[in-house]
Amino acid sequence: MKTNNEMIHRLEMIEDDVKALLTHLKRGNSMEDNTRYADDGHTHISNIHIALDMQSDECLTWKKFNN
Repeated sequence: MKTNNEMIHRLEMIEDDVKALLTHLKRGNSMEDNTRYADDGHTHISNIHIALDMQSDECLTWKKFNN
């Protein structure tokens, strides 16, 4: 079972990727274009999948983009 802090961190990482991708797309960029933080929009989707995978702890080492 994941702790509250782990779940909060996962959700914050998901939120960070969602915000970055929404900003990117609202500016008229495509999923294939580089984003401010990643090689393309698909990378943000991949990050969200990783953070949602409760079998993986990879996202627990991530930091918010603005830090």
